[in-house]
Amino acid sequence: MFAITIVSVTTPTGNPQNFIIATNSGIKNSFLVFIKYLFLPTILNLIFTFFVLKLFLKKYFKNFNFVVDHSQEPIKNHNLAVLSKISIYTLLILIILKIIVSILKPNIDIKLVYITTISCLPIVVFSKERFKIIKNVDYYTFDKNLRRC
Repeated sequence: MFAITIVSVTTPTGNPQNFIIATNSGIKNSFLVFIKYLFLPTILNLIFTFFVLKLFLKKYFKNFNFVVDHSQEPIKNHNLAVLSKISIYTLLILIILKIIVSILKPNIDIKLVYITTISCLPIVVFSKERFKIIKNVDYYTFDKNLRRC
């Protein structure tokens, strides 16, 4: 969990705060800018966090090996799992496309809003639980951060 939270800082789509900064600040090529300035501090922070956790949670690290030993929760909704995979692959492809386009054609801007909206379309359009999913989105976090800008 710490790793996910720390690494989310590295990209403009990693958390609501970064998304607001990237979309409202006028940063050109936001993925490249975020990675350029935040990749190294993020890696250092991950390493630091590992050692801090190891220091304070010694009993959990006593027989530590780098193999994650946990149980896999069974997939309850296969259709939603497939749609989620499609959405994440779409997101990754669009991010890679944005980075490539920003390097080759800096004057062309693929907006982050388009990337995030297109990426969630498979779930919103094809899931039988679309209304439940849309209703449970954490709009409060995004709205709270947007009001700070």
